Amino acid sequence: MPLSNALIAKVPMISRIMTVGLVSITKRLFYLLFRDAFKAAFTIERIKHTFEKPRIWLFNPAIVIDIIKKPIIIEPNIALGPRTLLTSRAVRRIHRQYKLDHSESKLELILRGHERLATQHSINNYIINRLREAFQIEKKKRQKSRRLNLISKEDDRGPQFFSPSQVQATRKRLAEKDDEEAAERQLMTEEKARKALEKEQKEIEKKERTRKRQEARIEKARLDADRKMKAAEKKVEIEARKALIVASKASKLASKLDSRASKASTKSNKGKRKLVESTIEVGSTPVAKRVAFETSRGRAVITPARFVQNL
Repeated sequence: MPLSNALIAKVPMISRIMTVGLVSITKRLFYLLFRDAFKAAFTIERIKHTFEKPRIWLFNPAIVIDIIKKPIIIEPNIALGPRTLLTSRAVRRIHRQYKLDHSESKLELILRGHERLATQHSINNYIINRLREAFQIEKKKRQKSRRLNLISKEDDRGPQFFSPSQVQATRKRLAEKDDEEAAERQLMTEEKARKALEKEQKEIEKKERTRKRQEARIEKARLDADRKMKAAEKKVEIEARKALIVASKASKLASKLDSRASKASTKSNKGKRKLVESTIEVGSTPVAKRVAFETSRGRAVITPARFVQNL
């Protein structure tokens, strides 16, 4: 159509972006597109040609009807061949094969793959550039103008008339306000970065304290285990020493008692009569004289017969 062709011819960049659909159209952008395209499309010659081509004026419908025919579909005879190389692995493989065998088919395959990759690279660059342009237009479109408000009243809606010097001073004041806001945002960003750094430093210190406490607990447990083991060994050693002392004392006491008993028996038998059991029976209890025990001097103590009767 003449109007659409004129739109694309007059404003190629915006029309391409609109065709891709990256930027939404506004009234201001549409007016810039439509103004020149309308003047270029709607001329007297184009309007006459629009009525003349379908034979609406100078009526002759045969010109339009006769050219309507059923299209003849011709199926293309495409021979199946090797696929185009698009991956780096396939390109490296065909290069190695071509070094071993310089055949025309492999060379044609390599050239076709390189041409396809170069074309794809050009398409990617085109898309990237259009995206950048779309971002710039969208950013510019989103910028909203603001009132100068020279009398410093937000609720004033009446007509205002000011000199160029007042307008310049107001713009300067707004620029200073923007600089202050930018400085505040910079301070906020620095403060946020400082807090993030402090938080990270605190996390590091916390992890270090946790690690030291863990190491201290492990060291304390090791020292307690060593101390308990040493105490147990010392206790076993003391018990063994005590047992050895008790055994030594028992051995000495036994040997001493044996020597005393032998001495006592020797002294008691020397110059004294031997004690024998009596065969006299008094009632049903045998009367006997025997040694009950010995004194510290080794003398024998004989139990009287009256005490023996109760046995």
